[in-house]
Amino acid sequence: MCIPDAPEAYLDKLDIFEFIKELPVGEWDETKILHAKMDSYISTARRHGDDWFIGSVHAEGGTLNIALDFLKANETYKITYYEDTEETDSKTNPEAYRVRTESVKKGDVVNAKIVAGSGHCMWIRKE
Repeated sequence: MCIPDAPEAYLDKLDIFEFIKELPVGEWDETKILHAKMDSYISTARRHGDDWFIGSVHAEGGTLNIALDFLKANETYKITYYEDTEETDSKTNPEAYRVRTESVKKGDVVNAKIVAGSGHCMWIRKE
């Protein structure tokens, strides 16, 4: 995702800033590297209380299959995705994104589709 560098552009992207605003930077209870390949991609999950914040980047672009095995069993969670769209292109349309929500549980797998040079974020919290 592309974050605007001009403060006047922030008003058009308030849905992205929800994720950034909720990040408890420096107050993490747990950090997990879900998978990584040097110079290619990484997915990092960080927990604060019952909330998980997951960020992924992918240099070449592709799909990262992120297993939610770290969630507590027998719980249902609300997940908010901050992700690329079919129109997203790092060079010609870097600001195309979407925000969506659904329910997930332990064992579900998120297929994070990421364009080259882009990223994917998730905020997971108990329903």
